[in-house]
Amino acid sequence: MNKTLIISALSIIIILILSTHIVNAQSLDAINHEITLTTQDDDNIGINELIILKSNTNESINTLDFWIQNGANNVVFLVNGNLFTFINYETKYSINISTLEIKIGDQITVEINYVLDKNTQNFVKQLLQKTNSITITYDNKILYSALNSAVGSQLTIPIYKMVEMPEESLFI
Repeated sequence: MNKTLIISALSIIIILILSTHIVNAQSLDAINHEITLTTQDDDNIGINELIILKSNTNESINTLDFWIQNGANNVVFLVNGNLFTFINYETKYSINISTLEIKIGDQITVEINYVLDKNTQNFVKQLLQKTNSITITYDNKILYSALNSAVGSQLTIPIYKMVEMPEESLFI
């Protein structure tokens, strides 16, 4: 009897904690998500994500979660121009934004910068917010663009640099 009561109480607590996290994740919509990939001088790939988020709830939003593919280095988060520290586990990155005291209708701008190895063959992105508009460019060429992407959408975009052919043909 006591074991059942303790297990039930723990289950309720876990459900409450998880439901708060789910409310937070669904309480923000990405109005615009622009992802820019750029070849750097060392041929690695610099990534800049610019996301405009809008609150759609009066609930307190304490945490923002983002998904960044494996192999990302030098990850930096800016929220409304201010540097934020993050915690991560594998591909999930979380930042504490409780100090911003976001209210319904408030917009915040998140900028995420990181570097991928030059041998990366695919850019992978999982969306953790409903996203009204997303665009991915690589060295000023649009690779992907979409409207109204659902929470949980996963994108896998092949990335490679086109090799220029020499002006003189090797075949005669």
